[in-house]
Amino acid sequence: MMKKVLLSLVLVVAMAAVANATVIANLSITASGGTWNEYVTLTGTTANAGVSSFITNVVGTGGLAVTSSQMVAEGWDSTIGVGFSNGTVNSDGVLGIQITGAQNTVYSGANNPAKDLKVLQGRGTTIAPFLIATGTYSGTVGVLTASNNPIDGTFNYLKNVPNQPGWFGPGNTAAVTSIVPGDVVLQVPEPATLSLLALSGIGILLRRRRA
Repeated sequence: MMKKVLLSLVLVVAMAAVANATVIANLSITASGGTWNEYVTLTGTTANAGVSSFITNVVGTGGLAVTSSQMVAEGWDSTIGVGFSNGTVNSDGVLGIQITGAQNTVYSGANNPAKDLKVLQGRGTTIAPFLIATGTYSGTVGVLTASNNPIDGTFNYLKNVPNQPGWFGPGNTAAVTSIVPGDVVLQVPEPATLSLLALSGIGILLRRRRA
């Protein structure tokens, strides 16, 4: 009897720790040659088993503009009914606005190991940044910023379940505690532009010499 009570107490404490987990979604973005990539890394408690869903924006300012966007979420299978339980499905967004991705963690009935295997764990943990979106931009000087969608955007993570090897379904996801936007600043012409400028300068010098 005493063992059962102690085991129950341990489980309650473990579940409380998961419920009070502090998980931060840190966004980052790279840009070069007209192409940008957005990444997310989850930090904080170790109670998370990776990214489960997200809604994000990538916006250009100061001379840069997003010209296309695509949800990539490396390794997620978009052919098995992936989507939020409220019906929102994966979306490339419109020019960087409301890029949406989700793993299908909600299903009917009790735990189903076969369905759980389709959910990829560990994506976006501190092991490595998780590539979630890519696209193109125009301009050579300015700022590209990755953030959550201010209207309905958040990032959710897979919760590690006590006494289980990581996450198992159905459900068991939670919203991150906070989201840290990321940006990249382009201050000088990119290599391709510099090459064109150099060729143009050489052409001008040659014409002057001939004259």
